[in-house]
Amino acid sequence: MYVAQIGPFPPPVGGVSVHVQRLHERLLREGHRSVVYASPNYVPSPRSPPCVIPRPNIRYLDRQTWLLRHGLFSKADIIHCHDGFIWSAAIWPTLILGRSAVMTIHNEIYIASDPRLSYASNWFSRRMLQSKQVSWIAVNGRIADYLQEMGVQTGRLFVIPAYIAPSLNIAGILPPAMELFLSQHGPVLSVYGFRTQLDANGVDLYGFDMALLSLAILKDQYPKVGLVIAVSQTQEPLFTKMLALISALGLNERVHVVTGGLPDGPLLWSRCQVYLRPTTTDGDSLSVREALSLGTPVVASDAVGRPPGVRLFKNRDVNALVQSVVCALEQLRTSISSPAGVDMCSYAEVRRVYESLLTTTRRG
Repeated sequence: MYVAQIGPFPPPVGGVSVHVQRLHERLLREGHRSVVYASPNYVPSPRSPPCVIPRPNIRYLDRQTWLLRHGLFSKADIIHCHDGFIWSAAIWPTLILGRSAVMTIHNEIYIASDPRLSYASNWFSRRMLQSKQVSWIAVNGRIADYLQEMGVQTGRLFVIPAYIAPSLNIAGILPPAMELFLSQHGPVLSVYGFRTQLDANGVDLYGFDMALLSLAILKDQYPKVGLVIAVSQTQEPLFTKMLALISALGLNERVHVVTGGLPDGPLLWSRCQVYLRPTTTDGDSLSVREALSLGTPVVASDAVGRPPGVRLFKNRDVNALVQSVVCALEQLRTSISSPAGVDMCSYAEVRRVYESLLTTTRRG
């Protein structure tokens, strides 16, 4: 089987880019052919896996022409596109040449707010939604509902969380500054976001402010409590405002901020007592499943559906967040044994989608 993915690839580190990376590496390990057409800002390193090709940083129409050429001459059995790349010219040959494609939608904002995905959309969009050569993967039920409303048939629609388990060395060492912070604080909470940004309502999308406000309350009950904030991209002026809030709340000694990506994210979640996900909306959240799989308690907003095992709090309610964190910590304190991790890896399900699609296409 030969799979060509179109999507982001770390760096920068984000939930979608990490998923694409792990899927690519898993396919290669199992002896399949795999290539990734990555974002223009992808910069390979000596540790980068093979067969990752950055798309040129050129004008939109030129990029589409480049992708169309690769799609026409690619020998891939399946082209797998992720999120904002679903209308890429690389998949046009799928409909023309009888090939197979898979579309994974990681976040509902890509379809709920995209006028090209309406019933009145153009001919190509309608063909994509109705084609038997295209299978759709929604990372949660709400996204699946959107796609069904747009005409995607049940037999071509799969709800599969975008989580492939990482290769993790629990005995690994984090950066020295973080190791020092962890040794000086406890309990330690952690929160991750791809960038500092506002949602459609002008509210902190990843809830960094919520994490900080809850920490300001928790410090009275837990004198050594600390918080690790990890953010890949520091969008201004929001990042500066976040740092100002840390100072205003008197939390400078209690907060460790990591920027520019977190390649050791799973290792950090395993070393923290609680992982926070106070987002105002979400897809499926790779970091939530990573933490759960490692046995780290997760406290998350009820803004969207969450995996089993997550402790929920009312979205944007600081007191509810604090109460949920206290309950999680109390459960840890009174537990006889360490929490067991949960196996949530969905690689086998994605592979079955590939195999089913190939079988259907060959019969057709």
